[in-house]
Amino acid sequence: MNTPMIPVLEETKDAITVTSPAKINLWLEILRRRDDGFHELVSLMAPTTLVDHISVKFGVEEDLLEVPNGGAPEDGSNLVLKALHLARHSRPIPPVHFELYKRIPAQAGLGGGSGNAAAILKCLHRKFPDPRGWTGVIADAEALGSDISFFLGDGPAVVRGRGEILEPMQEPLFTGLSPYACIWYPGFGLSTAEVYQQLGGPLTSGHMCRNFDIKNFRHGQEGFQHLFNRLLDGAKRLDPRIAQISDLLEDRFSGRWIMTGSGSGFVIFATGPEASEADATLLRGLIASRFRAEDDSSVSGIQGDEIHVVSLLTGF
Repeated sequence: MNTPMIPVLEETKDAITVTSPAKINLWLEILRRRDDGFHELVSLMAPTTLVDHISVKFGVEEDLLEVPNGGAPEDGSNLVLKALHLARHSRPIPPVHFELYKRIPAQAGLGGGSGNAAAILKCLHRKFPDPRGWTGVIADAEALGSDISFFLGDGPAVVRGRGEILEPMQEPLFTGLSPYACIWYPGFGLSTAEVYQQLGGPLTSGHMCRNFDIKNFRHGQEGFQHLFNRLLDGAKRLDPRIAQISDLLEDRFSGRWIMTGSGSGFVIFATGPEASEADATLLRGLIASRFRAEDDSSVSGIQGDEIHVVSLLTGF
């Protein structure tokens, strides 16, 4: 059986410590722009072992969010505090102190902020149960953001609508493999809204959309050949560096790489930890030789400092 994506590591009367994972979009197609301004999509999402740690402390005098190592804002723009404020709409919650230790890069398409928000909703429900029950927690997740509901589940899922309709997997992905992923954050982020704004015309016309088939991701490494992300088109339009990165990855890792979410994170898949570590070593060398800003100002900002080798949690 799958395990919750947000496990409780430690719990006392006055504190709860949890982790929230990064996710990867193995498939993402945009079907159309909706009348409410959102986009109708279909995506296959899977969690990874790259996680943020969050400590939630109660019995304090005032609300406080601390991000000791940086990587996220500490003000009201952070989804952690937005989750707290929304939860208070349904029941009284006294002051809370959050310590958020970030490892998941922001604006990378990895769902770091969404996972953090889901973790807070879960912790608050555990300490101060929502009078609406778990359905109330899910409702708050949907109101906060499209990806947040996914992290309240327990494994890979097909995601539809604007991200709020989930179909949990009934069988594991990549049967026969324990796939690993080399996640690369290239040193700059992309705005999700701006990436979506680049999509239009033929990119969101129904006759251009690819059909999703979960069977393509069932068996071994053959599933790597079916990786797809429509938002890559928009990301390339928004930032030319994305096109240069894509060319590099297609040249050296053809058939097993993808941009996740709205970017700017890229993922290279492998059949095990040793192969993924080898990919990471090769990638660092390629970045150092290919993207030297002193030689070409158009690649300024592309860095190889954040490369994570992680396990892909494929279910069961």
